[in-house]
Amino acid sequence: MDKAKRKAIIAGNWKMNKTASEAAVLVDELVPAVQDAGCEVVICTPYTDLVTAVEKTKGTNIHVGAENVHFEKSGAFTGEISAVMLKEMGVQYVITGHSERRTYFGDTDVTVQKRTRAALDAGLTVIVCVGEYLEQREQGITAEIVAMQVKVALQGVSEEELSRIIIAYEPVWAIGTGKTATAEQANEVCAHIRATVAALYNDTAAKALTIQYGGSMNAGNAAELLAQLHGVRTPAMAYALLCAIDRADETARPLPPLVAEAVAAIRQNYMALYGVEELSEQLGVTKSHLVRVFKQEIGVPPGKYMTNVRIEAVKSLLLTDEYNLEMIAGLTGFSGANYLCRVFKREVGLSPAAWRAAAAPLPAVPKLPP
Repeated sequence: MDKAKRKAIIAGNWKMNKTASEAAVLVDELVPAVQDAGCEVVICTPYTDLVTAVEKTKGTNIHVGAENVHFEKSGAFTGEISAVMLKEMGVQYVITGHSERRTYFGDTDVTVQKRTRAALDAGLTVIVCVGEYLEQREQGITAEIVAMQVKVALQGVSEEELSRIIIAYEPVWAIGTGKTATAEQANEVCAHIRATVAALYNDTAAKALTIQYGGSMNAGNAAELLAQLHGVRTPAMAYALLCAIDRADETARPLPPLVAEAVAAIRQNYMALYGVEELSEQLGVTKSHLVRVFKQEIGVPPGKYMTNVRIEAVKSLLLTDEYNLEMIAGLTGFSGANYLCRVFKREVGLSPAAWRAAAAPLPAVPKLPP
């Protein structure tokens, strides 16, 4: 099923924290807290906690990763762990090139590439970390530094293998210092990373790549940073999208389980480019049955409801300061501005520009909670 352009992932790096017994307690607390998460959840733990973490997360939506890996399968490398060892243990993810490994343990762009290659060969998904030192940012060479790190790390990685790569932008000056890049700074570098990948591969591969920010992210700044998806350039835009999806669900009464599940799936994946066939397959029912029950309860078929959800999102974004049809099309699941304009005019009776000019201003979008 072709869902959103790229997978949303929240990964927590435990660094050198938690004994195995402490890890067991923490995972037990984490499981119910993230069971309804609308993204992939990954915990990267110390080696001594991996067995516990893998066992405790079986049957949950939490994936386990390691914090580092050696580039050889075996040999005289005292204290190191190979990718095949991690894979056999049940680990799915691994971090390479973390700034602390680069700073304190001599990791270089070359060794990061070798670790990444070994992890891919073992079937792991790799979170490749890149980022600049404070001096490099002050010298204005962040883009060049990060682009070089990306190019070296991806050397020899095929486009197919790129689907098992996540790039994490972690400015070295923001790791463990309490300092954090602003949302604008993070988004600027993430956009440059995507452009670098597009030059190495193609636009399709670049758009499918998940890029994270990981410099001292915490509960106080997460909302603003998460709003900085490449394209969602302000927290107000992200909030407007959320409000739009809520407004699109006009059913206040309880719904039968099948219809409620279908509505939830549509609202959660409103940016996805998939249709009723995929939705019915996801829900385990026939298309005809889904259409019949959905129309009976909601008043419109599921395909029409999908369109309504997206049109509401488009309207909210048209009235923000970030008015840009290509960007709005990408954010709301339309394959380009021209297609968005055709559907919008068909459904609303006006072009997006005409509707924006004629529409009364929406109430001010509330600020995201701290």
